[in-house]
Amino acid sequence: LEKIIFELDKKKIGISNKLLESIYLIAKSEGMRDRSIYENYPNYNFISHEIHGGIGGELLKIGVLVPLYREKNNKFKDISKALYCLGMSLQGLDDLCDMKEDFAAKKINLAISFFMEKLDIDDMKASKLNILNIDITKEYLNKIINYAMKSFDILEEIGYPINKKLGMKLLFHLFKIRGLEDLWNIYKKEEEDEKNNFRIYVFND
Repeated sequence: LEKIIFELDKKKIGISNKLLESIYLIAKSEGMRDRSIYENYPNYNFISHEIHGGIGGELLKIGVLVPLYREKNNKFKDISKALYCLGMSLQGLDDLCDMKEDFAAKKINLAISFFMEKLDIDDMKASKLNILNIDITKEYLNKIINYAMKSFDILEEIGYPINKKLGMKLLFHLFKIRGLEDLWNIYKKEEEDEKNNFRIYVFND
């Protein structure tokens, strides 16, 4: 990799600078998780864009940064977008699972911020919620899983052998590996309810 970067830099592509910028963004975003630097808890959108954009999206996207500039193939731009979306989804899921741990470690957490805003509670109460018994958990799950589905859509469009059905299977196994079947069931129930409501709407219309 070092040799490839050196050769690219000789061509004045500046890949080493781009790699350093990407690494800096990831490190900066991780540093921004420190609760002590904020007077008030950051809102959902700030955390999503300023923190998860680095530790989630950029962290996966950096994996194709070198071929993106080395290969003359526009597909790498789409792959980069797909990995970014997938990284955002995975980081969002991590935060949902790590609310108690992140609160104890004084780290900013996307899910905590989400529940704080939706339920008008403080971060301590949000971190102690039983997310399986809260109706709006499915709204959070929809938000983060939509990132993953967007990733799969991009990959399918550029010819990768994946579609929504296969993507759902991959997500199911990801949830299962982490012991999150109950959360997956919440998401699937919400999806089925939406389908049923749509059928009722069409039938009555």
